[in-house]
Amino acid sequence: MHMVTRLIRWYRYRWGIENGYKTIKTFMVRTTSTCPRYRFFNFMFACVLYNTWRLVDLLVKLSLEEHPDYSPRVDANQFVTIAKQYYGLDPPD
Repeated sequence: MHMVTRLIRWYRYRWGIENGYKTIKTFMVRTTSTCPRYRFFNFMFACVLYNTWRLVDLLVKLSLEEHPDYSPRVDANQFVTIAKQYYGLDPPD
């Protein structure tokens, strides 16, 4: 019974990874290009933005809470909006 409980707990943490890949789509540029190098660059840039968002979220949670949980305090859309305002991350025309 203990092993089953541990397996369920371990599998529950995996959903954070699965949902992370879904959230990366928030950071991806919509494109119709078929160039694999350009699409790969867009994916890698989205991964960098996602990791930056997770770091900012963690730092905010650590400054506000003593024992933070997994749920984000800073929303991904909120992060992208602020990044666009301050750093001009709009795609070129």
